[in-house]
Amino acid sequence: MLVLAGCNGYGHRQFQTGPPVDDWFDVEVDDFGQLWHSEQQSAALDRIKASIAETNTIVVAFAHGWHHNAHTDNQNRTEFKKAVEQVRATLAAPAYIAAREGLGAGKSVRVIGIYLGWRGRSLPGLLDYATFWGRKAAAERVGQGAVREFVLRLNEIYKEANAKDSPRFMGLVFLGHSFGGQVLHRATASVFEDDLVRRDQTIARVMALGAGQERRLAEIPPVSSVGDLVILINPALEAMQFNRIHDLYRQRSYPLTQTPVLTVFSGEADTARQRLFPIGRWFSSLLRPPFRDQRQRDEWLLALGEAEHQRTHTLELNADATPIEWDPQRYCEQVVPMDFTNPRTNVGGALLAPDPRAPHIPYSPVLVAYSGQEIIGAHSGIWEPSFRNFLVDYVALIEGKRLCLRAIAIRALTQRLPNR
Repeated sequence: MLVLAGCNGYGHRQFQTGPPVDDWFDVEVDDFGQLWHSEQQSAALDRIKASIAETNTIVVAFAHGWHHNAHTDNQNRTEFKKAVEQVRATLAAPAYIAAREGLGAGKSVRVIGIYLGWRGRSLPGLLDYATFWGRKAAAERVGQGAVREFVLRLNEIYKEANAKDSPRFMGLVFLGHSFGGQVLHRATASVFEDDLVRRDQTIARVMALGAGQERRLAEIPPVSSVGDLVILINPALEAMQFNRIHDLYRQRSYPLTQTPVLTVFSGEADTARQRLFPIGRWFSSLLRPPFRDQRQRDEWLLALGEAEHQRTHTLELNADATPIEWDPQRYCEQVVPMDFTNPRTNVGGALLAPDPRAPHIPYSPVLVAYSGQEIIGAHSGIWEPSFRNFLVDYVALIEGKRLCLRAIAIRALTQRLPNR
């Protein structure tokens, strides 16, 4: 205990103190959930505002997990930089350039990476494995503190940029791994839950009107959350935190215009969440009332993605399948009808398919996918090429569909307006 007490301040500092470089930003938060320096946040937000005034812009933000921080040599930081470069290369492919140009959005797109750093490592060496409870609590504080404010500020910029009738677009994607998934879930879940509730109440009112239901239902906008998409990978948060979203989104059907806004990817080789996480949760259950049933027990003890009743999809390698051949002149015709809950095609060398044991909801805003170890190897195997290739292509497709839907909506609005 004396050793642990002596390490209370270990790693509790800001790591990145220099100016941002090449559309890459670090935003660091301390153990109390407060920004180390607000200048980091301001620099990122100012750059994004300037970028969307100039060109198409996609922002990708990543919250790291346990045992990591914002040190220059940290593996998560290094690998995320590589992933951002891969997104840039993918969106620079001829098919994407031609599609953007054909929609009047212009050829160029700027990809901005944001690394959300916090004190995921709080003890040296193997001692850090004794910090499960402390780091989980810290992740919750970080997620409901300055990170939440930063996420909401980003979302306001995103909504304002995409509300304009300019053909240029802004994309916004969040990724969180391990306890970084806890950070993002704390920061974003209530926004998503609120929109699910509003949509459910709107549908109920329309259904009660009787005549003209179909037209009115078609006018209800898709469910939204924060940005375009929140992706949780091997998230280290209990399945119970996902319970409300699980129950809410399964109550309704969704239109063709709906794209996923929350996806969870877990790997069967993740023994850390399968074994260590339930042990940590079991100790926290000792002072709780008895569980009402097995489902409640599972949701309390198991990590999100490990509770089988919440799973919706499988993710497997599918290198033999032929990927889609995109026709730049017909890109929107091809991508808009796609149901990303059941793509039926090779995406980055993998096949995402509905789990046959779960009721399938076409065009669902939520996916909880379970993968074999050949795609996500172990708890920290999220940077392996098999998974990264899938994820980059999957996100690019979703962004492509959202760009097309926005262009179609702007075109329809323009046609309705009187000549000026």
